[in-house]
Amino acid sequence: MSKDLSPRRQARELALQVLFQTEFLDAINIEESLNFFKGVLDANNETYQYAQELCSSVVANRNQLDEIIQQSSDNWKISRMALVDLNILRIATYEIRLSNGSVPPKSSIDEAVDLAKKYSTTDSSGFINGILDRVLKNT
Repeated sequence: MSKDLSPRRQARELALQVLFQTEFLDAINIEESLNFFKGVLDANNETYQYAQELCSSVVANRNQLDEIIQQSSDNWKISRMALVDLNILRIATYEIRLSNGSVPPKSSIDEAVDLAKKYSTTDSSGFINGILDRVLKNT
């Protein structure tokens, strides 16, 4: 992981890696996975702690987050969304709607768009931006 990235950006990338794994392995131990990626990605404590918060919060509130995302995506069903995009949306939706304002919503949207540009398809950043704009407007 690049040292040029802020701890929060690194945490989002770390959380995305772990959450993406949970799509394929139901019984994944999030703590073990975080520790593995922490070592591989050379994440510091601040990064690790925020990634841990994101992972545990997204997992604990997954149904609520998916409902918010579904309500904000007019023509897309959750089941048809790319798993990388869906997990980016879950992280950002958590930050926008459930984190009690600890992250400015516009920053969360910008970070999600950047994650999509790095980890998903060329069309994903616009898709994610559009849905998260609606998530924010429906707050």
